[in-house]
Amino acid sequence: MTNAEEKLSSLRRDLTGMIIGRVLESGDEGYSDALSIDNGRVSLKPFLVAKPANTDDVSKIVACCHDRGVPMTAKAGGHSAAGYCLNGGGVVLDLGDINDIQLLDRDGKPLKDATRIDEGTQLSVGAGARWISVYDFLRDRQSPYTVIGGGCAGVGVAGFTLGGGYSFISRSYGLGCDNVNGMEFVSTCGNVFELNHEVFKQKKPDADKRDLFRALRGAGGGNFGTVTRIDLQLQKTRAPRPTMGQIDFPFYRIDEILPFYNEWVATLPKEMAVYGMMRNFPNQRLGGDLSLGLRFTPVFNGPFSEAVELLKPLMALNPNDAELYTMTLPEWEDFVGTSTQVRGHSAYIRSLVLGPGTLNQDVVKICQKYMGRAVSTDSYIVWTHTGGEISNHGSDTSSYAHRDGAFTFELKSEWNSAQPLQARPNIEWAVDFFDELGEHAQGAYINYIDPLLVDWQKMYYRNEYDKLLAVQQRWNADGWLQFQQSIGSTYHTTLRKTPRKGPVDLSPLTRTILAVKGDS
Repeated sequence: MTNAEEKLSSLRRDLTGMIIGRVLESGDEGYSDALSIDNGRVSLKPFLVAKPANTDDVSKIVACCHDRGVPMTAKAGGHSAAGYCLNGGGVVLDLGDINDIQLLDRDGKPLKDATRIDEGTQLSVGAGARWISVYDFLRDRQSPYTVIGGGCAGVGVAGFTLGGGYSFISRSYGLGCDNVNGMEFVSTCGNVFELNHEVFKQKKPDADKRDLFRALRGAGGGNFGTVTRIDLQLQKTRAPRPTMGQIDFPFYRIDEILPFYNEWVATLPKEMAVYGMMRNFPNQRLGGDLSLGLRFTPVFNGPFSEAVELLKPLMALNPNDAELYTMTLPEWEDFVGTSTQVRGHSAYIRSLVLGPGTLNQDVVKICQKYMGRAVSTDSYIVWTHTGGEISNHGSDTSSYAHRDGAFTFELKSEWNSAQPLQARPNIEWAVDFFDELGEHAQGAYINYIDPLLVDWQKMYYRNEYDKLLAVQQRWNADGWLQFQQSIGSTYHTTLRKTPRKGPVDLSPLTRTILAVKGDS
């Protein structure tokens, strides 16, 4: 047995004896399931999977791995776009068993009577919980309050919130991270800290904790330490059953519809969000065969009658199909919450943040060019309509860098995992598409992290990066907790020009931890 193998074997023995949770290695029941993520493209085998039962377990696992210099990555919901929650040869900290949910009063004490929920009530959520569990929790209690949570029900609460977090009602109440009242945080040395809004209010603030809490509210996970619990502010919607729906147009009308949308959404109140999608949909006129379509998803935080009035200009363009519903947000999540999951396919994911008024004819031509020649019929674009209350939260309490954005585009290039030769053409199509579209963008979204993104530090964090680097150097000084695009990483991509010449270097897609300093 080599020294490295002996070190890892010793780590397993020590962890097994000191924690309540489980420690798994390849061949153990539950090992493979713990490494499952929503992207069949990524497959890595760590030496161990540690499944803590509580924060004390997390503290012991982190300290033990750190002391031995064993690489560790944390996995919560498993929707990491690049698979950075996994690693090969180290330890994956699977937080899935830390998933308890409870109501707290305004003072942070457990609230047993759900009928007493008011504007001061909070929801305390374990870092391993997924939004589907949170929505079920609130629906079972018939609560008139909701959380600013994810539009994909399978996404983990922690990863979503730490990276900013777009909700269908974020234009009304801000991002997910704006609605965080507190966190439980484990440092790289295994020390446990409670962080909350008090760090911003103190006359003589603890600058280290203040800057850390601010960084965790919008700069993504895995950079500074491990979050084990998040306390979320509940919000009461303007109507018990808001209005939402789907309005479809044929894709060939995009040069007419998208520029109209571009100007129309600027006139909408913050209570109305109108998401968009370009993808192949079953077309009943073609016997159910797929055809490219343009879909808008309005979500109105208010009564049906007001929603109908606001949507009249869009409806006047004579869509192919329109459906409007009134339902609670948890019910809506059940209705559409799996529509953007990769679900066993392989995928390469990119993102762009575009400013107000940017969906002009130049953008239309780029979308026509690339959507019309997509390699796979499963590939698509979905975008979030931002602005509203998102823009009104200041930088004093959050590190989220794109408050002035209007549309956040996500491109999912998908293909059959059983056809690995399809990877390169699908990835290169996506690279060329968003490299060209990126000329109209101001940045990219950290929760749709992209290993091939050029100048990723500036694209994700803009002028926040130096501040975040200072926090990283305080809380993760030795760089032990890291991944390929973590804050402080030396990784950079090879500069590309549009149009591209030669093949794209795909090697960054096969690694998560950057093993060699200066690797590129």
